[in-house]
Amino acid sequence: MAEGVREGAVSILTRVEQSREHAEDLLNLYLGVKEELEERDRRLLTELTYGTLRMRGVCDGILKSYLHNWRALSPVVKNILRLAVYQIIYTHRIPPFAIVHEAVEQAKRVSPGHAKLVNAILRKILLKKREELLPESELTTPQSIARVYSHPLWLVSRWLKEWGIEETIKLCEANNDIPPRTLRVNTLKSSREEAKDTLSREGISVKETSYSPDGLFVLDRGFRWGASKAFREGWVVYQDEASQLISYLVSPLPGEEILDLCAGRGGKTFHLAALMKNEGKILSVDVEEDKLVKLMNSAALFGVSNIEVKRYDATEVPPYEFKERFHRVLIDAPCSGTGTLRRAPEIKWRLRPGDVEKMAQKQKRILDFAALCVRKGGRVVYCTCSIMAEENERVVEAFLREREDFESVSPSGMLSHLIDGRGFFHTFPHRHGMDGFFAAVMVKK
Repeated sequence: MAEGVREGAVSILTRVEQSREHAEDLLNLYLGVKEELEERDRRLLTELTYGTLRMRGVCDGILKSYLHNWRALSPVVKNILRLAVYQIIYTHRIPPFAIVHEAVEQAKRVSPGHAKLVNAILRKILLKKREELLPESELTTPQSIARVYSHPLWLVSRWLKEWGIEETIKLCEANNDIPPRTLRVNTLKSSREEAKDTLSREGISVKETSYSPDGLFVLDRGFRWGASKAFREGWVVYQDEASQLISYLVSPLPGEEILDLCAGRGGKTFHLAALMKNEGKILSVDVEEDKLVKLMNSAALFGVSNIEVKRYDATEVPPYEFKERFHRVLIDAPCSGTGTLRRAPEIKWRLRPGDVEKMAQKQKRILDFAALCVRKGGRVVYCTCSIMAEENERVVEAFLREREDFESVSPSGMLSHLIDGRGFFHTFPHRHGMDGFFAAVMVKK
């Protein structure tokens, strides 16, 4: 293993634990600085970082059985131990004795007083067979499912009540899988066929997505986007297939005026602009100024010219100039992110049981904001990347009970097979191979 891989993994894991930063952003930042790392080491660093996050529950369970003072350890020491246990159990390319040696050496550098402890614990673990270390495989209780699949107990318990044992197990399994690398073709610059041909000439294997007409799966795990002309020139962008489908629910028409609430860095904004062929206007709103700056910086790369941005808190009262102005409003609501755990496994360790209900209160306020901004006959699309009913159906149902001037409509066409009996859009990683998303389409009478 090259110098920098283990250090990088522990550094990223520790920052993830101590902050609200995402592993993906920290990993990209680290790899950008460590350009000298060979491709195999870059892949290994990615595997170790995400693998340890995904299976952190299993690793912690093993370590706690040997350490009575687990809670007292510093995050960096915990992550040295977690990473070593993950490697011992789930990887086979490095001999176990070498894993222990590297962990001890790293402990000597960052926390010398704990090096002997790290050595003693890991050597005890090496005396056990893999089967003896792993949790029991009889999946009959919430506790056993949570332990085996490395998920918080409270989350598993809620899913069991919602979907039962079989669906919950499949969902947990999918959350621990490596997600596909999915691209959206920017149709302002290229067709899907042209993008496929360009990527193929660059030696990048892709195949078309099953649901989105603009999507491509990247089949090469070692692909580095910076080396591709298609990426550098804004022909394609990373975007999960479920996220792509939301823009088709909005169904914007050229010439219309669209409000994109909680726009973030603009992934859906740019797709809406492409569907509108840059005709009309999109007002992208977010409470975080830095996200809007990044959005506008990216707009030129993607050839988008019909966007304006405004910093505003969508949980407050809309400004007067927003009132009944827009043909369509997209709410990409801040949420628990439980539909993206395979992509951002750190989320499951940050969430607490009360967070979902707090999110739902905020989401309802944003939906009330949107209701004042859409014109009569206009469309509001409410979406989340959550699979929790509290943030999805229940928010929409509460809104519709209060607002008789809105009605829920069931989308038809290419997405009809992703619509449930109440007219709501759902995707799940274990059913559809894409992130878990929810969306509701409502029209103002």
